[in-house]
Amino acid sequence: MPRDHRGEVLLLLDDRAGRTAAQKLAQPLTGLAGLLLLAKREGLVTAVVPLLETLRGLDYWVSDDVVAVVKNLAGE
Repeated sequence: MPRDHRGEVLLLLDDRAGRTAAQKLAQPLTGLAGLLLLAKREGLVTAVVPLLETLRGLDYWVSDDVVAVVKNLAGE
């Protein structure tokens, strides 16, 4: 039986078409960096930048500008 979600639901996806569809539906968006910042705020991780650097080492593309902003927002 399907569950009825009346509260906030977080949908994770990592493609341009999905982000475009969410924008057209006026749904809030956040990327991986934003998700990692939230995890730090919630005490689930102690640092964000090392995680981003590890992902970059695995060929996940994150720009230097995004890393700089995240570093500032995370206080790292």
